[in-house]
Amino acid sequence: GAVRAADPRAYVEDNPGFSRAGAEALLAAFPKLRALAVDFISIAATRHAEEGCDAHRVLLGVAGYGSRPVLLVEDVPL
Repeated sequence: GAVRAADPRAYVEDNPGFSRAGAEALLAAFPKLRALAVDFISIAATRHAEEGCDAHRVLLGVAGYGSRPVLLVEDVPL
């Protein structure tokens, strides 16, 4: 939450994110995972948007990408 208020540009443009491999590893490590909340703007890093799109597809269970859907809650002020 501190970066959001102190430096909104960095919050949007320099955010962390998941890759497809990271999303797949998360699903493998936590087989009962049903929801994921993050305190950054998106699970897709702005600087790596295509990787983030693939991570979304994996976590949302899109055919050919992920095995099961996970509820994603982004931009949560934790």
